[in-house]
Amino acid sequence: ALSGNNLYVAYPAPPMNLATVQTCDITSCTFSTVGGGTFSDGEAFGIGIVAALGRLYVVYRDGARGGKGTLMKFESGAWSPVSAGYSTGEIASPQILFNSATSNIEIYQIDSSDTTRATVRTFPVP
Repeated sequence: ALSGNNLYVAYPAPPMNLATVQTCDITSCTFSTVGGGTFSDGEAFGIGIVAALGRLYVVYRDGARGGKGTLMKFESGAWSPVSAGYSTGEIASPQILFNSATSNIEIYQIDSSDTTRATVRTFPVP
């Protein structure tokens, strides 16, 4: 994700594959960890990130919740859950975006409860 001059990268950090976000100023690109380190309760896979209205949002397949989707936000220097384990089944291929027309976070994914189509989850941004 890109916000101003800051590039944000989300990934599962070894050895436990916990969710982590790093940032760098694109003019110097010295990386630093956002929020003091890892922030997921368990393994995090299929991580997506978006910057919206001064906050970061991260979605991932949450190993601590049986592979269901978890949406976290970074605000005021800390990570907090928006919705932990929000999906009906395990998720795959989550894609996250900010819809500026509706001021919503939208997550497009495959949910194992209905693998015949992609599902969309919407979360309002206050």
